[in-house]
Amino acid sequence: MCKLRLYIILFTFTNLVLSGIPNNFEKYKIKQSLLNSSYQNDRKNTYPGKAMLYSAVIPGLGQLYNGNIKKALFFSAVEITAISIYFNFNGKSSSQEKKYKQFADREWDFFRWMRHYYDWKDHEVFGAYFSNNQNPENPVYYDIWDGSHHLEFQMTDNDGNIISLSTTDSQNETVFRDTFFSYNGFLGVPDTARISELENDQNFTLLRDSHYYENIFKYNHFFAGWEDYQSIEEESNEGYLIAKSPKKWEYRSMRDQVAKFERIASYATSVILFNHIFSMIDAAWTKTDKNKRYIIQARPFFNKNNKLGIGGLTVNLKW
Repeated sequence: MCKLRLYIILFTFTNLVLSGIPNNFEKYKIKQSLLNSSYQNDRKNTYPGKAMLYSAVIPGLGQLYNGNIKKALFFSAVEITAISIYFNFNGKSSSQEKKYKQFADREWDFFRWMRHYYDWKDHEVFGAYFSNNQNPENPVYYDIWDGSHHLEFQMTDNDGNIISLSTTDSQNETVFRDTFFSYNGFLGVPDTARISELENDQNFTLLRDSHYYENIFKYNHFFAGWEDYQSIEEESNEGYLIAKSPKKWEYRSMRDQVAKFERIASYATSVILFNHIFSMIDAAWTKTDKNKRYIIQARPFFNKNNKLGIGGLTVNLKW
């Protein structure tokens, strides 16, 4: 019992020192203890939202604001590396795209395609590449104006007016066929004179958009336009027959390289995005965790009418 009383007295005395000491029956506050002062210093200018905002702008800046140099260096290094990779491979992609377009403009020809599209119509093997090979017993050789994939171009009519045309004639299904091919109801025969006339038309413009650069390598329909079309080879992709030549495959490889560069650049973009997010979360979490240090304080109420000067006890929980 004596020990219990002693503990109570010591506890009360300690809290009097930490809270306040009565003087002439007035409450007098002294400076807080080192522990309490340390807590206030930690609380000074510590805002989780501010740290998060800093990291949203520049990853690592919120960690620097929190005083964590190592984390600040880490997030900054990730950001700089990802940005460098993005610009590097994005530049490579643009450069390679320019190269494959120049290659296509040099090695694939629109008029060659028109003249030689029907070269394999009677071939035992390669004829199937340009036909409905889903029904080998009765294959249908597609005409050059058939299909949903097409090329677009402009030419002049007899009155000198420039008109826009599509090889599938989506607006007028007979213009391309009747102008440049002799059609007997089954297969067309290239009208070499009219094709040469179009080729020498100074106002002829072939629309070389993204669809054009994709179509000429992706579909057998446009194979005859390649400079080495006579070097046709057999290629099978899961049952689908592909007309292959060295020039076409070189072009395909160049496009695949562009896709690879773009994929790496997109990965770098994702890293940049997630680096911002993780840096923001870490900065806010670290600062919040720091601020949420739980401190329990017990302070006695001063009561001048009490023999011991204590009228009660308050307990404060700070975080």
